[in-house]
Amino acid sequence: AGFLYDKLQHTLVAAPWGITGAVTIPSSVTSIGNSAFTRCFGLTAVTIPSSVTSIGNYAFYECTGLTAVTIPSSVTSIGALAFAVCTGLTSVTIPSSVTSIGDQAFSRCSGLTSVTIPSSVTSIGDWAFDGCTGLTSVTIPSSVTSIGYGAFAFCTGLTELNFLGAPPQLGGSLSDSSTTIVKYPKGSGATTWASFVGTRFGGLITQEALAAALTPTFGTPAATANGFTVQIANFDGNYTWAG
Repeated sequence: AGFLYDKLQHTLVAAPWGITGAVTIPSSVTSIGNSAFTRCFGLTAVTIPSSVTSIGNYAFYECTGLTAVTIPSSVTSIGALAFAVCTGLTSVTIPSSVTSIGDQAFSRCSGLTSVTIPSSVTSIGDWAFDGCTGLTSVTIPSSVTSIGYGAFAFCTGLTELNFLGAPPQLGGSLSDSSTTIVKYPKGSGATTWASFVGTRFGGLITQEALAAALTPTFGTPAATANGFTVQIANFDGNYTWAG
């Protein structure tokens, strides 16, 4: 009760400012409008239905009591400042349907300790995660081709940026950290990456693709004149013989 929708009830335009507790958005909604839940400090959890395809700018801005949100796989875009200053959020999984993360989308979410960016994302906006002081490690998939200015600025706890592809295009300084280690794929060119990160990072580490050790299997021994033979499968050289 008290929610404002457009005429067809496809866009949730505004929630009551004093709303508290958990909210379930009805399945008729396809978009959460700009500033729909802005400064709803008492909002603790929100269930977004699979009918929603877009989350607008400032949609949940400064919802400091929000601790849990599940973004459904129907959502393709997360607007600017959509979850900015949601200081109660601790983890966010962005679904594989999302292709872009808006400017300052998760800015100053100081409680955020983990974020999963899927391989569908191609662009990360300016200041997207700035001030997320609880983040320690972020993996950037190879699909990301552009990262905006200051996307990880003021992430004082960030120790590792793990890139799985080629250096993306930068809109400016990626981070102001002098301690964050940048990991990059083996064979992608140390010189290129050194130029990419400049002097603002603690160092570069090549990603070494370590294959998981295989478990050998042994066939039935067959007697020979000198002893026996046995067929071994999945032997990768990581084992030694004894006895």
